[in-house]
Amino acid sequence: MQNNSNQNPSYESMFENCLMRCKSKAELSGSRSKNIRQAAYMASLKADFLRGQKIILIDEMIRSNMELKSYKIHYFLNDRFFAHMAWNPELKNRFADTDLDF
Repeated sequence: MQNNSNQNPSYESMFENCLMRCKSKAELSGSRSKNIRQAAYMASLKADFLRGQKIILIDEMIRSNMELKSYKIHYFLNDRFFAHMAWNPELKNRFADTDLDF
């Protein structure tokens, strides 16, 4: 019996799903709403982080034997992203937009 990725998600497919959502949110950067632009900005930062750390993050999920539950994967990825942001505050200036106050 072959594995169907829709019925048997893998760490990589769940990771890619999260990355895809970030990319979709990042596309809203041209919104007239300041709040939406801020969310798009953070989604851009998160997408860059996920792309750059993909192998490390997936390996960490596998080594910790994390359950393949969407909410657990998203919590883990958010936790790692915001820890990364805390240690690298200069990232907030990377996509600086003068009307985005954080």
